[in-house]
Amino acid sequence: MAAWIFLAYGSTLSVARAQSDSTALISLGIDIAVPGEHASIPVTLASKTPVGKVSFTISFPNQLISFSSATQVPKTQPFELEIRTVLKVLEEKDVLRVDLSSTKQIPPGELVRIQFAMSQEALPNHEFHLKIIELEVQKPEGQEIQATSSDGLIVAVVLGDVIPACFFYMH
Repeated sequence: MAAWIFLAYGSTLSVARAQSDSTALISLGIDIAVPGEHASIPVTLASKTPVGKVSFTISFPNQLISFSSATQVPKTQPFELEIRTVLKVLEEKDVLRVDLSSTKQIPPGELVRIQFAMSQEALPNHEFHLKIIELEVQKPEGQEIQATSSDGLIVAVVLGDVIPACFFYMH
């Protein structure tokens, strides 16, 4: 039985699922973006076991979105997080490897934001699925922890057309 918790942050939605004591969960969030702008996908860790390293690989369509960057999210108690990314460009999909490690325990919660640029040619309601195809989570001492994941999503939106008008003309 899984309990779902939805966390809203600006225009971004993050989904976290309750897990057992010995399982870590890596969740990619959801974001909406206007064509020509950037989407920011949160990566969230839920774990009752201490974590020292998280590595995952994301597959995503490359026709209308492209990887831009991965940045650490500020925490109330700062910690040093090393972020390494490796992008493989394939024909129809790109594959992004993300390695997160720390000399101390990585605290649960939102860890990083992965930014994607969206093409001007994306159509309204176009969905871009971000699928975790590989996942590895380790304790600070290096032992592997059982882990599960949830995929992410970017949705293209077009804001309504704004027609400027002269205030005096309209009254």
